[in-house]
Amino acid sequence: MSYYLSPAKLNLYLKIKGKRDDGYHLIESVFSLINLFDILEIEPTFKDEVTLVSSNKEIANEDNLVVRAAYLLKEKTNNKNGANIILSKNIPMGAGLGGGSSNAATTLIALNYLWKTCLSVSELREIGLQLGADVPFFILGKNALVSGIGEILKPIQLEKSYYVVIFPNIHISTKKFFQSLILTQNETPSIISGLDDESIAINDLQTTAFSLHPEMETISQLLAPFGKAVMTGSGSALFIKTKSKEQAFLIKKQLPNHLRIFCVESLAQHPLNGLKI
Repeated sequence: MSYYLSPAKLNLYLKIKGKRDDGYHLIESVFSLINLFDILEIEPTFKDEVTLVSSNKEIANEDNLVVRAAYLLKEKTNNKNGANIILSKNIPMGAGLGGGSSNAATTLIALNYLWKTCLSVSELREIGLQLGADVPFFILGKNALVSGIGEILKPIQLEKSYYVVIFPNIHISTKKFFQSLILTQNETPSIISGLDDESIAINDLQTTAFSLHPEMETISQLLAPFGKAVMTGSGSALFIKTKSKEQAFLIKKQLPNHLRIFCVESLAQHPLNGLKI
């Protein structure tokens, strides 16, 4: 049984640029990997089946992205091997932190290595896109400028950063969220013009999220004395940037105990990048 880390991400910036005829929204965003991890334990087998046990009982194993990823890889490579997988969840679900997409990507990377199916990163990304728009980012395994529906990735280097991430115990369904989307016009500059400028730390989806879940705006106001609170993805997690790891923990101590609060730092790359060679 081998252990694999599956990291979360933050959208440091998120702007909606339009909508395709098929209903998918076009985005412009900066994705940053962070050291908040789920853990996958994977044991390759010679049986032609994939089993999953999860620490989160809400996960429907037969339709989980981990299982779907494994079977897509089997189908793509005509592989007859199997795997027993244990998923330990730490990344909150429905938080905009990309946990499910990251789990799928980690599964593809790890099984491609364990099964010796030898697919390239680009081939894995093609499979990943069938599972979700964020999956190719986690397979790329580097911080990136993201556009299209999430499939157009330009690797970038970001400065080492520290964040306090707050999960308000609200699970937001991405599909239902976009059906209720309220977009407002703003003059946010292009992300390419200044990645380290905190003025670009805006999420076009935040207005809709706050209207659907007023308690998120309450938390945003609670965080105001410590910094600018920004929602990641389609929510519901909010984050603020801090000057240091020590400052992040000091802020955490001053926040209500009923909230799930994580003190995290950015990652330069996915922990499994070496497996993709």
